[in-house]
Amino acid sequence: IGTQPLRTLAGRGLLVSDLRHEFLHALVEGEAAGGTPLWLREGLVEVWSGEVRADGPMPALKLDEIDRALAHAVSEAQSQAAHRAAGWFAARLIARFGREQVIEWLRSGIPASAMVTLGR
Repeated sequence: IGTQPLRTLAGRGLLVSDLRHEFLHALVEGEAAGGTPLWLREGLVEVWSGEVRADGPMPALKLDEIDRALAHAVSEAQSQAAHRAAGWFAARLIARFGREQVIEWLRSGIPASAMVTLGR
């Protein structure tokens, strides 16, 4: 797990939240099947770290745009928007199908029928 120096994070009051976020990444990546979309992996981390919820309007970004921005954002603002959007979609899946089902899809892939419910 790579982070900013721990003293820097602690001084900014971010140590616990950043470590939680990074540990969640390790857990999610350890369960993810090859080919699991980046938006789902990142979105689950956002949701489970308490950073994003499913309320609010659907993000303007489409799922493939989210994946591209997560992988190669051109700005901090674009990265943040992609993270929020990924979290929104992951939270919607959890709200609709439940945590256990979404974890299973993390391991096996999301069926097309579930993707339809996302509206994208």
